[in-house]
Amino acid sequence: MMEDATFEMYDDFVEAFSAMMESVHKNAVNKGFWEPPKELQELQEILLHKATIMHPAAEERALQLIADMATRNDGEAIALMHSELSEMLEAQRKMQGQQSEKIPEFTHEEEEAADLLIRLMDFCAGKGLRLAEAVVAKAAYNKGRPYKHGKKF
Repeated sequence: MMEDATFEMYDDFVEAFSAMMESVHKNAVNKGFWEPPKELQELQEILLHKATIMHPAAEERALQLIADMATRNDGEAIALMHSELSEMLEAQRKMQGQQSEKIPEFTHEEEEAADLLIRLMDFCAGKGLRLAEAVVAKAAYNKGRPYKHGKKF
């Protein structure tokens, strides 16, 4: 329980969670999930070869547009997290307690929860967000909130 935990435990959690988050992100990068689309890379190559006939300002703007488009789409990444939650709901509705085909020592519901956390960790690591620290801070904040945070549900 949080009231029994020491700050050292929080530090250990932050360190271990952050290390796992970096590992998950590194794997996603290595598997190509943070690469710009091939079409953008091709367009960049074309522009670089045509640079001698382009106006410098047009070339600069084109390269900036490519760089902007090459960054991972945050909305798409968040939508994929939503999809994992939907898959978790479906696992709960249709396959409650059934083992996963991919990781048989776990249920489908556990597998989808893991997929959600992996996507969240990757996103936060890629964006430089301090997820572990925020979890600790928010959990501590929630301890002081009223029952059901003063809401009906």
